[in-house]
Amino acid sequence: MSRGLYSTLSRFWGADQYWHIGQSVLARQAQEGWGAKVIDQLARDLKAEFPELKGFSPRNLKYMRAFAAAWPDPEFVQQLVAQLPWFHANKLTSRSVVG
Repeated sequence: MSRGLYSTLSRFWGADQYWHIGQSVLARQAQEGWGAKVIDQLARDLKAEFPELKGFSPRNLKYMRAFAAAWPDPEFVQQLVAQLPWFHANKLTSRSVVG
């Protein structure tokens, strides 16, 4: 996980927002199917829409997707977020397959 994502976005959002982004990626991938390049397109769209924000690279979006896939229950995520900052919550999923 890049420190850039953590330091920049943590000022605006918490881990629950990263989870929501990950859920959106999972939903779009399910809807559009394999090979649709959802993450690459989303990274380009976010960079175009919010050029001042850093941390929406395809790699970081994959971390967000892995986080959401590892814990699909929003109530559990809320409890996790209350206890752990995003960096630590993300470390729990870093051993899972991100690509």
